[in-house]
Amino acid sequence: MPYYVYLKWASPTNTARADYGRHVLVCESRQAADEFFRGLQGLKDVLGNLRFTLLKRSSAQFWCYDTAEGDPWWLPLRVLRENAVPESNFKIFSVPLIDGAGASRPWPVVESVDGPDWTNGGAFFIRNKRQPDLYWSVSYAAQDVAIVVSETRRSKFRIWGSDIDHKDLDKVLIRSDRVTISPVSSEKSARVLYVHPSKAETNVVVLSGDKKEWRFGDLFSAFGTTWDDNETELVTYNEAEGEEWELC
Repeated sequence: MPYYVYLKWASPTNTARADYGRHVLVCESRQAADEFFRGLQGLKDVLGNLRFTLLKRSSAQFWCYDTAEGDPWWLPLRVLRENAVPESNFKIFSVPLIDGAGASRPWPVVESVDGPDWTNGGAFFIRNKRQPDLYWSVSYAAQDVAIVVSETRRSKFRIWGSDIDHKDLDKVLIRSDRVTISPVSSEKSARVLYVHPSKAETNVVVLSGDKKEWRFGDLFSAFGTTWDDNETELVTYNEAEGEEWELC
């Protein structure tokens, strides 16, 4: 399903911001939208200046920008025409909501996605996208303190980007980021625990005091469960047979 983002020119000083520079980005997925945002953050002109002097996420689906370039209301289209973020070429297109003469165009109300923005250091519930009543939960009753899938219990997990400053809490996480995942409940203990492969069964996910780095993208393709007809369903890690999970 496509994922939609409103993009607004939000100059603090130019009053034309109220009339121009409105776009809807149609994205292949939420992950593709976030990767496009990170790409925009790094764009520079020939002098080495950032092309976006302001790029702010008011929410996951509402972004604001400003620029020192001429005709700032067209900057998103210029970026796409130039293929300035080439990895997004087959994943993003923009629909301007104001035409060249300044007249409004018909535009749909974008269906909102529930939940928080997926930013560095955030605390999230993790649920199955196909079966959204299934959540990750810490099970201290299971061997090695396992992560189980549950319809009745859920645990919050904090996700940090390994290469992102812990002070940068606004940095959106993308699939290629290396991250650590830890239950929020362990932060109150003497030692923070991390989601880690079991040393006894490498496909089962447990908690350990040893740090383990994952790709953020593993949450969307590599974690799964045994789907056995048992009361306790253990979360597993298998790149070839994973499920898609979402943060909420």
